[in-house]
Amino acid sequence: MINKDIFPSDPSSLVSKLIKFLGEVSVDTTLKKFKQRLSSSSLIYRRYVEDKHPFLYPLLQYKKIISSGKSFNSIVNNCIARGDCKWLNLINSAKKISEIYKHLPDDTRSIYKSNLLDFDNASSYLYEITIATHYLINNYNVRWISSPHPSPEFIVDSGEFHFSIECKHTEVGTFYKLSKGDFYRFCDALIAKLSSQNCMGSICIRFKERLPSDITNQNIIVTEITNMINSRMKGYNTFQYGEVVLNTKEKDNKLVAEEKLRKEVSHTTPDDGFGIVHAEESGLYKKNPIIITANSTLDSRYVVKLFDLIKKSASRQLYKDIPGILSVHIPEIQSFDFIHDNDDFILFASKKLEGEKYKHLGAVVLSSDGQYRQRGTSYQSYYPTYILKNPNCDFPLPSEFPFLPDKVS
Repeated sequence: MINKDIFPSDPSSLVSKLIKFLGEVSVDTTLKKFKQRLSSSSLIYRRYVEDKHPFLYPLLQYKKIISSGKSFNSIVNNCIARGDCKWLNLINSAKKISEIYKHLPDDTRSIYKSNLLDFDNASSYLYEITIATHYLINNYNVRWISSPHPSPEFIVDSGEFHFSIECKHTEVGTFYKLSKGDFYRFCDALIAKLSSQNCMGSICIRFKERLPSDITNQNIIVTEITNMINSRMKGYNTFQYGEVVLNTKEKDNKLVAEEKLRKEVSHTTPDDGFGIVHAEESGLYKKNPIIITANSTLDSRYVVKLFDLIKKSASRQLYKDIPGILSVHIPEIQSFDFIHDNDDFILFASKKLEGEKYKHLGAVVLSSDGQYRQRGTSYQSYYPTYILKNPNCDFPLPSEFPFLPDKVS
C-alpha cells in the first residue's frame, strides 16, 4: 500500500495543525507522562518506548526545538537527510490527519483525538486513518459509521460500487514467538552482562520456543549465552530456547562511525526479526559495539488464530448486503513472505471462508507498519501488505480489485 509523497515544504506548520487537532493541553499532559515513562525505562528498552507510539517521541523533540527558538524545519531536514525515520513518522501522521479532518463526523473526531494520544492504542487508530486516507487520496468517498451496534468502520463509494471496511489490530505474537518489547528487555539484561565482561561483537539468535516476557526466565537465557561466550564458544550453537551464532571477542577500542553501525545492524537483522546495537561513546564516534539480532520460528497456530479473528469480524461487523473488506494491522512484521510461500494458507483460507456467513467478504488485507522510500528530495510511505481475495464472495467485484491498497512486498 503506497501513499503519496509525504514530505511538505513547511513541516512545522503541519505539526502545529496536528497539535491543534489533538488539543494543546491534552498533548502537554500526554508528553509529561511520556517523559516519565522514558526516564523510568532501562537503556535499551527506552528505544522500544520511543518507537512504540507512532509520533510521541518526535513530538516531544518538536516541543523542545520550538521552545528553544531554533528552526524546526532546518533541523528536521538535516535529521531526515541522515535517515532518521522518527521525524517522517510524525510528519506522515500529521499529514494523514490533516487530509481526513474535514471528512470526520464529530463523534469519530472525538474518538480519534483521545485515542491517538494513547500510548498503547494509538497505532490501531492511526491504522484506521491510514486506510481511510488511501481511499480519500484516490478520490473515493468515505463515510464513517457511528452506531451502538456492531458495524464496520466506514463505507467507501467509488461511484460505480460501494463496500464496507472493518479495521482490526492484532499482535505480532499471533504469528511469531518473539515480540519487540520482550526482545528489548532481553537485550538490556544481555548487554549488562557482556559489558562487564570486556566483550564486543555480534550475537544472532533464532528462538524456537517463545521468548519469555518475565525477567527471571529471560535471565536464564542470558546466563546460558554468556556461559557460552565465557567458554570461548564461536559460531553456531544450540541452547534451551533455540539457536545462536556467536562472533564475539575482547574489546579492541577501535573507533567506528555511528552511521556505519546503523547500516550493519540493518543489513544483518532478519526480515522477520529485530536488531539493536549498543556501543560506548567516544566523542563523535563509537567503540566496542555489541550487535544483537533475533528472530523466531512461526507459531504453528498462526493460521488458526488469524482466521478466528477474520471470521468473527466478517460475520459480526461487516454489512451483509454489500461487499466488505477486512483490513488487519499486524505491527512489527517487515514482510509477508511467510504467507506468500505457504500454499496451504490459500487452501485453508478458501475452506475457512466457505458458507453463508462469509459470502459478503470480498477480501482480507493484511498490513504492517509504515516504511519509507526516498524519491528525489521527497519521501513516500508504504506498508508491507498481503491481499487475500475470498473466492467464495457472492458479489461481483472488479477482477483486478483496483480499490484495494497496492500490494508491496
